[in-house]
Amino acid sequence: MARRHNDAGLTAPVDPAVGDYHRRPARVLMADRFTEACLEGVTDPVLRALPLVGAIDQVVDTADVLSAPRQYRRLAGLYAVSGAR
Repeated sequence: MARRHNDAGLTAPVDPAVGDYHRRPARVLMADRFTEACLEGVTDPVLRALPLVGAIDQVVDTADVLSAPRQYRRLAGLYAVSGAR
């Protein structure tokens, strides 16, 4: 995916190498580097004002909430933009 990101040319190239994740026995991409590269190109002030919370399943990790619209809709405030219509 890292190489495909770079091939798309949407951002300046980002090093696609994986690296150690602290002292854990796992090699990771450190994908936040790609997020930061993408965010550098966002110029719309409304988009820039959005919180960087990700999708609802990145905020909540329980099927009791994710499978119940009444429950997860209570978290809509996480995605609100101050002053947006």
